[in-house]
Order: sequence, then C-alpha cells, then structure tokens
Amino acid sequence: MADKNRHGAEALDYSVIKKYDAFEIRKYDSINIVSVETKKPIGSQGFSMLFNYISGQNEEKKEIPMTAPVINKVSETASNMAFVMPGDMTLETIPKPLREGLIIKQMNSGYYAVSAFKGLNNQKKINRKIEAFRELLEEKGFSILSEFYLARFDPPFTLPMLRRNEIMVEIDYEVS
Repeated sequence: MADKNRHGAEALDYSVIKKYDAFEIRKYDSINIVSVETKKPIGSQGFSMLFNYISGQNEEKKEIPMTAPVINKVSETASNMAFVMPGDMTLETIPKPLREGLIIKQMNSGYYAVSAFKGLNNQKKINRKIEAFRELLEEKGFSILSEFYLARFDPPFTLPMLRRNEIMVEIDYEVS
C-alpha cells in the first residue's frame, strides 16, 4: 500500500504484488491525470501550468488539492508532465482546463515495475537509472509495455537526501 499522505498530499494508491532486491511489482488501478505534453522539454513551465490549473485556473475556478507523485513520461520524442487528480474525482467531475495544452485523461490500470531512489534528478542521472532498470527487467524476463516514467513525491524545498523518486514502467505480468 502506498503512503496515503505524503507531505500533506494524497498519494497514489497501489498494491505491492512482489518484491525483488532492487525493485517491486505493483498493481495500480486506473488513475485520472491532467497533463501537459510538448515536443520540447517542459521544465518549470509545465509545472507552473499544472500548478496554476489546480490553483483555480480552470472552468470551475475550483482549487484542487495537490497529490503525489508528479509524473513525467521519459521519452526521446516528447515531453510530458502530469498531476494525479484526487481519488474522489472522476473524468466527469475534473474541471476543464482554461489553458490550451492541458489534457485530462486516464492512465489505465496495470502492473508496473518500480525502482525507488533518493536525491536530485537531472536527465543524465534519469537516463542512467532507466537503462540499468531496463537491463535488469530484461535479465529477469519481463516484457516492457510502456515508456518509462519518473515519479517525484516531494516539494522542491525537501532536502535532496530525503527526496523520494521512482522509475516506473508498465510490464506484462501474470499473477500466479
């Protein structure tokens, strides 16, 4: 089970299916997200767009509580940052964005391999972690079904050694 509350924010819920030394297999139910996607690196501009959206810059002028984690799809062809919507919101009740480029969608349920690490992030470090994780999963015989995601759980003022990060990827997994 996930942290139900991380720094006062509702955290994404999951079930741990199996633990390995360097990673675990988790089952996630479908989740609703609001994301910004571009062909350019997103950086702080994407975060600002999403933060302004949950701060009331939406059709209903409704403030939406911050959740954890912030999720980035790691891709060579596009940039994507997403905020997970609170668990009590449905696709029908999530306020429509005012700003073009923000997309409401659902990530389907599935099994994910997840590797956690602490500290600051930069693209070189993330790419290194992903490549090592990809090799480990292939070595263990898992089929990768999605691109890799970086999940960040902590506010920017959190000390680097206390920051929780995870690399996630959907895998083909059958419960035995």
